[in-house]
Amino acid sequence: MSMVLPSLFKAPHVTYGSDELDFGQVFYVTSDPAQAKVWARKLLGDAGLVMKFTVDAKEFSLFKGLVIKSANGNWERYVTLGRQWNLTDNYDYVAGPFVANSGDVRKGETPIPKGKPIAIRSTKMAVWLFKGFAGFEN
Repeated sequence: MSMVLPSLFKAPHVTYGSDELDFGQVFYVTSDPAQAKVWARKLLGDAGLVMKFTVDAKEFSLFKGLVIKSANGNWERYVTLGRQWNLTDNYDYVAGPFVANSGDVRKGETPIPKGKPIAIRSTKMAVWLFKGFAGFEN
């Protein structure tokens, strides 16, 4: 992990993570501290740390994004495409619920929404986000 961190801050790779997630192979963040802790522990157990960022809302609004406010048909189509590796948009970020039953979606089941992640999809936005890095939390 110590080798990953310096390179992460130098040039964040938005495609470093798993390619089997709702909004594609991107860098995921959330405004929900409890959810962030669940994600960190899921990946690294007790060694998992939450990265904290402080960002300017006005600057955030300058990025091209898709905000999906509820688990409607648009959300279902988007996350299904993401789970099938078929997303072809050019958003800097996508915000909306994630899929709680991901394994079932690949089998054709209806996605069940949960949480409120923001998927950072562009390197330009990731570089901006990391300028607001505010430390780690257990």
